[in-house]
Amino acid sequence: MQTSDTAPVSSTRPYRPFLILFAGFAILYLALLPLYPYPGDAVLKVAPILVLVWQATKFAPGPQRLLLLAALIFSGLGDVILTLSTPWAFPAGLGSFLIAQLVYAGLFFRSFTWQATRLFFLLVLLIHASYFATLLMPRAGDLAFAISAYLAAISLMGIASIFYRYNYLVMLGAAIFIVSDTLIAVNKFLLPFAGADLAIMATYYLAQILIFQGVSAPKKPGANPHEN
Repeated sequence: MQTSDTAPVSSTRPYRPFLILFAGFAILYLALLPLYPYPGDAVLKVAPILVLVWQATKFAPGPQRLLLLAALIFSGLGDVILTLSTPWAFPAGLGSFLIAQLVYAGLFFRSFTWQATRLFFLLVLLIHASYFATLLMPRAGDLAFAISAYLAAISLMGIASIFYRYNYLVMLGAAIFIVSDTLIAVNKFLLPFAGADLAIMATYYLAQILIFQGVSAPKKPGANPHEN
């Protein structure tokens, strides 16, 4: 099965200054984690995502640009919400990221191509999701429904990325996004561990830039999904 959407999101890869700016903000935020919380931490946390939003506005107009911008904006909103020290911050942040995952899934499904060679990755994803669901649900308490919904959303995003037509960067980015969220779940509900914030945010930023690079890579109509 293959959709007819072969139009590129953009005709160019992100310019190097944007990558440098993204990496600079990300590294600075990670370096300052031992000082957290501090004034302006929410702004610095979301700054790398805002750089990607800025670059995405330069893409050719169309549904794919709109979806990419929406996914990034809801991701950034989730980043900010999770810095708040209120009881509703975690479920609200989870909701924002749930929307981001669904939008990413929609974006990836626009470039869906069935590839039997990737069924192994699908199997791994389904086993991972099932296993962590059995671990998390007994400990999630009142958040069980919200976590179940989010697990379904990010799994859908992962499935869509596995069959993304053009390159492996999207699938790799999605896999690392799932790793980042798995670390959050382990640290919050199962086994808190030292360095969790660093590991979570480092993998999160890496996931976002890989997805961005994959989606923004040049696309050739009718291209073999293994060529780019």
